[in-house]
Amino acid sequence: MKVTQIFASALKSAPAIAGSSMLAAGVFALSAPANALTNPCSATIASKVQGTSACEFSPGESQDFLNSNPMTVNQVGFFSFTDWVFGGKSDNVNAKTGTWNISSLIQSNWGDVMLVFKAGNDPLTAYLVKDGVTSGKWDSPFPIQNNNFRDISHISVYYRPGEEGPGTEVPEPGSLAALAIAGGFIVSRGRKALKNA
Repeated sequence: MKVTQIFASALKSAPAIAGSSMLAAGVFALSAPANALTNPCSATIASKVQGTSACEFSPGESQDFLNSNPMTVNQVGFFSFTDWVFGGKSDNVNAKTGTWNISSLIQSNWGDVMLVFKAGNDPLTAYLVKDGVTSGKWDSPFPIQNNNFRDISHISVYYRPGEEGPGTEVPEPGSLAALAIAGGFIVSRGRKALKNA
């Protein structure tokens, strides 16, 4: 077979190969879980929480369920990690702006730390906390219209287990929960401070 015949034959079969590839890609996209992806936040939304280095949202999730296995934040893989551990939650925030403080909750064996903001049925929005930062200001990342933003219903803190520091005791899950209940994660709005429930 001449080179020109091989080339012509390949050109004739190219649309069928391309069509098969596109069909396979479409089937793969349809079979992948809708909530398996997160998207980077816009620069405006990313700047809403001080002391953070990255922001992602999950268009397929509006609830950060803790009773699912794996937890929602691990199902969607915020910041490409699927080993997040729940560290605490501040309920009933009901504000558009305030401050966050995890200084009395954070442990030396925590690696990455993430704050997850929730409001109504808006997509969960997560912020990766900068190393060494334990507090900062926040503004709602959930725009409504005309530069208005939705009130936050709650903010949760998650962490990834990191290297244990020298002489550091790793808290048992029960004592970690007690730490959170004792008010380790504080979110304030105006003059009222909300502690973990």
